[in-house]
Amino acid sequence: MSGRDMDDQVRALFDELGTDPPAAFRAGLRAELALAWDAGAPGEPLAPVVALAARDGSRRARPWPAVAAAAVVVALGAVALAARDRGSPDTVTAGPGTTMTAPEATTTSTAVPAPVEGIWPTAAADRSTDPDATARAFVATYLGLARPVSTAAAVGGLSATVEVAFLGDDGRPFAPMTTLSLARSHPGGTWTVEGASSPGIDPGYGLDHGAVLASPARIDGRANAFEGTVQIEIREDGMVAGQALGRGFATGSGDSDGSLGPFAADVAFDRPGRPFGAVLIFEDSAAGDGRLIQLAAVRVAFAAP
Repeated sequence: MSGRDMDDQVRALFDELGTDPPAAFRAGLRAELALAWDAGAPGEPLAPVVALAARDGSRRARPWPAVAAAAVVVALGAVALAARDRGSPDTVTAGPGTTMTAPEATTTSTAVPAPVEGIWPTAAADRSTDPDATARAFVATYLGLARPVSTAAAVGGLSATVEVAFLGDDGRPFAPMTTLSLARSHPGGTWTVEGASSPGIDPGYGLDHGAVLASPARIDGRANAFEGTVQIEIREDGMVAGQALGRGFATGSGDSDGSLGPFAADVAFDRPGRPFGAVLIFEDSAAGDGRLIQLAAVRVAFAAP
């Protein structure tokens, strides 16, 4: 709305009321209407009159708030209609003697995305916004390793990788490193371990993320491990260290030069109570103390019975 249009609007309003307000009041009302226009909404109908009365202490201005209320209502109605014409979502109609009712404001709430579903954690109490803390808790709770681990996290948006080194009796890390893959559903969200990989264990193509397993499950791939042997566990969501639907092992042919040799085993497992779980393929310590040296973990689904 241009300045001339605003002047014409104010003049027409008071002509319609058959009265001639003081010039100061007319100018003040025009300024208040301009502010309402710039704000894109009419606001409280009597706000301009109250503002003028508060600013103008003269005797001549004091009687005008009560007399000019109808003019202000009409003027603000015109501002609202103009705002609607320029794209405002409000629809307001007004005229002399018409009471304007502003539409109720609607609030659109944005739901926080649910955490990413993965291998661990599945309980809300175990979730953390710190990827390093998530990795350490995964090693302690899901893998059951009480000894400290050496970790190094690299975060990139909604994904992260954490390099984990399992420590030996001498405090030095075993080689090679195991990489945990983490994800979160939104910035600032909690992290979920989606899988684990190690250069010494390469699961077969049949164990792609989301593979569907039925018992007995064919677990194969390539590995370089002590005497070529890898341990295998099949777990459902919610299980932790010491729990499994099924266990097995496979003996391959890893060479001392670090090259990977093939392995394969058919692992039977109990009927799962949940639709998703994980396959763990790992090399443990030759000392038989249960410590891990390297690990691969893949998220899987279970076939319907």
